Amino acid sequence: KGAMNDPTRAYLIWEANPRPAGIPFNLTPFVLTFNHIDDKLRPWIAPTDSRLRPDQRAMEDGEYDFAATEKNRLEEAQRARRRVRESKGEEFVPAWFSKETCEITGESYWKFNGKYWQQREKAG
Repeated sequence: KGAMNDPTRAYLIWEANPRPAGIPFNLTPFVLTFNHIDDKLRPWIAPTDSRLRPDQRAMEDGEYDFAATEKNRLEEAQRARRRVRESKGEEFVPAWFSKETCEITGESYWKFNGKYWQQREKAG
């Protein structure tokens, strides 16, 4: 049969599990869990959490026409809010993040400011 270090032999060392049928976009079962919200987590997530977006839910449920319509509605609402802000000369300021500079790389990044939890406490 030959030794394991025989360069003339091939050995199967790993094989992917077969993918379940009916999953869109050739996604893996692992990827499908990314937007899942555990019932224990639901009370703690922000209402703006992207996992709650109706267009994402519809896309995952295979309702592609509704997903596209809903995504367009959300984007148009964002554009309208931006136009109002710009007409007033206001700049958008994120509520839960502040722009910081990495001391090592000098690159900008968005850092969570912790204010979300303070606001939740006030809201009860």
